[in-house]
Amino acid sequence: QIRRLPPREVSVTADQIAAGKAIHQARERARIAAGGAPERLKITRRSRIVDGLLDEPGFADEAVTIKADERRGAQAALSFDDDHLYVAFRVKDDTPWKNAGPDEKTIFLTGDSVDIQLGLNPVAGPNRKKPWPGDVRIAIAPFEQDAIAMLYQPVVEGHTGPREAFVSPVGRVEMDRVERLTDAKVAVTRTADGYDLEAAIPLAGLH
Repeated sequence: QIRRLPPREVSVTADQIAAGKAIHQARERARIAAGGAPERLKITRRSRIVDGLLDEPGFADEAVTIKADERRGAQAALSFDDDHLYVAFRVKDDTPWKNAGPDEKTIFLTGDSVDIQLGLNPVAGPNRKKPWPGDVRIAIAPFEQDAIAMLYQPVVEGHTGPREAFVSPVGRVEMDRVERLTDAKVAVTRTADGYDLEAAIPLAGLH
């Protein structure tokens, strides 16, 4: 039986938020420890035919393995040529390629997506605590009747306009730039236990 409950006010204190963060961080540390040392992804110079088939040679050898839990995981590989960053994912998921989010800017929160985070500034240190110019996040997800790629840049050198804010119970994150990469090409193929995804992201759109 499903019934609507009356509206109620819920109060969350700063101490409760801090405790929630601590629990989440402890779980992440345990998950990482259980999975062993992180794999190093080598980004090769290789073009891809973006058809969602993952049939080019080398994917199995170049991909790193991502394990979320016993039911979900992925293999991922990146490559590039003079004009594009190529993304290849083989995802294991028993509810594959579903995202019912109403806002393209928050597709990373509302369902399936693949997520690529890159540091493109050679001057930025690998252990930095704050974002630098050149840090980018790309989220690829189903949206309405399409597969889209969204770009998020927390810091754009010389940016003076308004910033895009993402607010949740655990904090606030602001971005200088959030936009759909309309020139990106994405192809997805459903498989018996998930989906295969390939994408070509124009390098010119990442600057």
